[in-house]
Amino acid sequence: MKVRHLYAFLLLAMSATHALHAADPAPPARATDKADEKPADSKPAAKLPDLAVTKFAMNTDKVDRQKTILLIRIENIGTAPSARTGVIIDCRLPDKENRHCPGSTPPPRFHLPPLAVGHGSDFKLPLRRFLPPAGNKDRHELRARVDTGTRVPDGNRFNNFKKLEIVY
Repeated sequence: MKVRHLYAFLLLAMSATHALHAADPAPPARATDKADEKPADSKPAAKLPDLAVTKFAMNTDKVDRQKTILLIRIENIGTAPSARTGVIIDCRLPDKENRHCPGSTPPPRFHLPPLAVGHGSDFKLPLRRFLPPAGNKDRHELRARVDTGTRVPDGNRFNNFKKLEIVY
């Protein structure tokens, strides 16, 4: 009989202890006097490179296959240095099929060295490299694209290309 009473007493003691802890209010939230203090679980933003095509233009107003030069500038506008990657200059006929310009398949690829934050690299390329020998006064869309293979983690992939439309 004593064992049953001891068992009942232990159960009663455990339930009373549990009830006391359940009735305790949560500890008060820590007051802060700094308006810009971040919570302890927030992480700082990752530092990433951001390769951007910042310039894609011609050196002349009129298209001359033999004399026109394409001027391209790629810059790292991110917060970390970039790795080595490439730049592709693609020529497309802006039709429903989005075909490559005749003679421009595969599109030429140029090496881009690693870029420090705030630095860039310039390319000067003859237009004749991307257009067929004879033009039919067709519209052509030239596209400068950097890091098409996504080798570089990038803060913003939406600025990795620019388009230039010409009639040739």
